[in-house]
Amino acid sequence: MFRVSSRRTCPWRAAGVLWAVLTFGMGGVWAQPAPDEQGAQTEDELGLRFTPEMAQGIGKRVAENVFQRRYELDAAKMDEATERIARRLMAFAHEHQDRGQDLVEFWGSEMAKLLSESAETRRNPGIPRSFGMGFAERVLPVMPDVRKLVTGIREDIQPMLPPKQQMRLMGDIMAAGAAMDAFESHMKRWVKGDVDPYADPFNSADREVETDEHGESEALRNAKQHAQNMVDTLWQSTWERYVEDAKKLYALDDAQAATADSILAEAIARGEQIAADPTWRRRTFRSQVWSGLWRHTGLGHADPVDTHLADVFSEQFAPFREVGAELRARIDKIPTETQREAAEQRMKAVLVEKGVAFQFDEAR
Repeated sequence: MFRVSSRRTCPWRAAGVLWAVLTFGMGGVWAQPAPDEQGAQTEDELGLRFTPEMAQGIGKRVAENVFQRRYELDAAKMDEATERIARRLMAFAHEHQDRGQDLVEFWGSEMAKLLSESAETRRNPGIPRSFGMGFAERVLPVMPDVRKLVTGIREDIQPMLPPKQQMRLMGDIMAAGAAMDAFESHMKRWVKGDVDPYADPFNSADREVETDEHGESEALRNAKQHAQNMVDTLWQSTWERYVEDAKKLYALDDAQAATADSILAEAIARGEQIAADPTWRRRTFRSQVWSGLWRHTGLGHADPVDTHLADVFSEQFAPFREVGAELRARIDKIPTETQREAAEQRMKAVLVEKGVAFQFDEAR
């Protein structure tokens, strides 16, 4: 996760990182040649396009450098993870293509102004007030969808990770949420002209902690909401996704799909019994709140507290892993041998299409 730890870090660099994330995400099909009256593309307007190939490339980098390296994503699941991330990026890009082009043009204009300044000004420029206001004005409307993008990628990839790493990912998402909260707070001040030239927009250290009428901070409310979601819905949504994916992969017919739904219903009923245990709910909720708050402090990800919380997570969700393993085993027995072979051929075709071709040693 990206974090700027020093208040004196050049804000242009911090803003540049966010610019890269937003513009490559918001770019979609921005600045394409404009159509003429008959709908044809004209050739007199140059621009930048965010293509599916670019989305795949970024998705692969994220899958490798983030999910495989930090969260131990199985190499066999890399292609699926890449595809899911790429789809999220493309959907986000198309939604914000106009804002993406506007941001790129604004950024280029402001950088040109900076380069025209004296050498002394360029060495330590800080954030000019005009840039801060214009940047915030263009970024603020997108922040809700940036949060949705992060959440969507998390929902897509988390079920593919080992149990302990799922907990670690959720903790990191909480920390990233804190950084986005700080960033959004800074942007709301910047858009009004309150631009601190050397403020780190990702750092909440200079913010006073605000509490509601119940004495709870935003970080605590978010941690409690996340913990409640973990207790109530995480295990069920993971199983539901698996069953739906199996139906598509094996092209199950109506009778087979009904059998799969019946098996899923049995698993959910067992999960609900586990989740109804007051002791389990209390311990799981408490550990998840602690985890969220601990990550919010930014005190570290590999310390004894973090390790202990990961162990608690693994212990608390062990019964769900047993039910889930049985669910998957029963679902995988539904397709016929012909359906299995057809599914394997489809998967091989997808790999070949993506430039990944290999031969199995049938003798092994």
